[in-house]
Amino acid sequence: MRAVVSAILSLTAILLWQGVAGFSWKVCDDAVTPPSVVVSSVILSPDPPIIGTPATFKVQGSTGIAVDSGTVDIQVSFSGVEIFATSEDLCAKTSCPVAPGEVLVTLVEALPPIAPPGEYGLRLTGRDNAGAELMCLEVVFELVLPSSAHVDNAPRVVTGKKEEMVAMRAAVLPRKVGGIIAA
Repeated sequence: MRAVVSAILSLTAILLWQGVAGFSWKVCDDAVTPPSVVVSSVILSPDPPIIGTPATFKVQGSTGIAVDSGTVDIQVSFSGVEIFATSEDLCAKTSCPVAPGEVLVTLVEALPPIAPPGEYGLRLTGRDNAGAELMCLEVVFELVLPSSAHVDNAPRVVTGKKEEMVAMRAAVLPRKVGGIIAA
């Protein structure tokens, strides 16, 4: 019986942790088909991102073409409403020129201390120097207050709809100490 209770508590802790630290991504519905860059995974760190701190998005994929330069168009939405848009130099996010093969694009975004907590959307569109779309993806993530963050600094890799944990953390469950519930 004790083993069953322990297994249930462990499973509950894992499910709660995944629910708190979850994010998802998908290829844009209106993306060019086939894309020049095929995205295989997106890594978000920390997960979940915390208001007032930087968040790092690492987009991993592969390409069959060489890209000399280009841009990354970034659109941020909150509760479905676009709140910010910018275009940044692709070569500031990855090594240029990009040769055919594996590619990693890294975006580090400062999250303002006045941002409200909640669900955010991030649309990333990579373009070559002629403006042709290389890839497009949509990321959905939850932004949390520093006081409510249960962050694991070891990121999880999200490959499409299947999640793989890169690192495990010890689950912290409430425990009874001297008749008082402690975290």
